[in-house]
Amino acid sequence: MNQAARANPKRHKLRRSLGFWQVTISGYNVLAIPIAAAVFYPSLGVVLRPEWAAVLMSVSSIIVATDAVLLKRVESELSVA
Repeated sequence: MNQAARANPKRHKLRRSLGFWQVTISGYNVLAIPIAAAVFYPSLGVVLRPEWAAVLMSVSSIIVATDAVLLKRVESELSVA
């Protein structure tokens, strides 16, 4: 554990949690958006019904908006800490 983490454990916990969510969100978007856009259809024959593609893209938009709110909240908590 580095000095900054020992000096402020709350900051360390927030950054670790934020890193986990960033990886999870990025992974979802990297996989779901190409599937929804039928990118894999020519090579794998994978295609979704339009309803499911719309759901995947909508969930991606919700995730991005939630991530923005989370970043704003973490930023404000870190500036107070």
